[in-house]
Amino acid sequence: MANAQLSVFQGANLLLSALLGSSILIVPALAATEAGLYSLLGWFLIILVMIPIVVTFTGLGRQYPHEGGTAHYVGHAFGKTASKSIAWLYLAIAPIGPPVVFITGASYFNQLIGRPEIPLLLLELIMLLLVIGINFARLKTSARFQSLISWGLIITILLVTLLSLDQTNTPINTVDEVPFSISKLGASIAIMFWSFVGIEAICHVANEFKNPQKDFPKAVAIGVSAAAALYICVSYAVMVHHAYGDESSNLNSITYIAEIALGALGHKLVALLGFLGCFSAVNLYLMSFVRMLYSLFEDQGEQHLLRKKIQLEQPSSLCY
Repeated sequence: MANAQLSVFQGANLLLSALLGSSILIVPALAATEAGLYSLLGWFLIILVMIPIVVTFTGLGRQYPHEGGTAHYVGHAFGKTASKSIAWLYLAIAPIGPPVVFITGASYFNQLIGRPEIPLLLLELIMLLLVIGINFARLKTSARFQSLISWGLIITILLVTLLSLDQTNTPINTVDEVPFSISKLGASIAIMFWSFVGIEAICHVANEFKNPQKDFPKAVAIGVSAAAALYICVSYAVMVHHAYGDESSNLNSITYIAEIALGALGHKLVALLGFLGCFSAVNLYLMSFVRMLYSLFEDQGEQHLLRKKIQLEQPSSLCY
């Protein structure tokens, strides 16, 4: 693979953009629909639950920086067979997960340009080519581009959320309350969990950090902390503006908040936010898929060379 080239800041941005993705646009509203005001409690609980997971992946990435990521760690514990099984299982989601993100991203892009006559399939293919083009560039170039997207997401989310809160006098304690229920809180937390799916993807570029032992843990800590803070911030705004409750409200929760903050410009801003979020998420996943494949073929190549070496070292049998 290429020489190590990622900084702490770039690594944190890669992870942050993957954790936010398009989830930031809908998960807070879905969680609030399940548990109401108690969804804010759910965010703090899911963060506590995620701490051991984050610490585990951080320790593994620091100790065993490798493009194989999770499969490489499993191989250390359970052997090559288990490692390959995990690798192929991880790759099996490639035909399922990323296409959904492409479809969502293309839909947001169509809203952004205001050209409903353009087929979504064409926009999806253009998006795919852009992601592939970014990944053909050096990782450092891709990371810089991803950093710009991450900062665009962060600034846009904070701007929309804070401006919307500044333009309302509704206190949080007047929000329509959903009665407390352990099952509803649990359902809300289950929805929130998907906001943090992506932590494992950053492990596939752990060996690309300049100093994995020091830089990788810092990048993960910064990325996860920033994502958690943004989710709580957006969830609070969703609660205050009651931008949740049914399918339509959940899907358009951030659009509603953006229109409160910026008027008609808010809709375009959310469309841009959705497209960039989807683009960032699928970009990191493509990076991890490529590195996982590289790891599999690298292992096969090493095994082939080892077999050849053993054959050459074995004495030839003599026939008399």
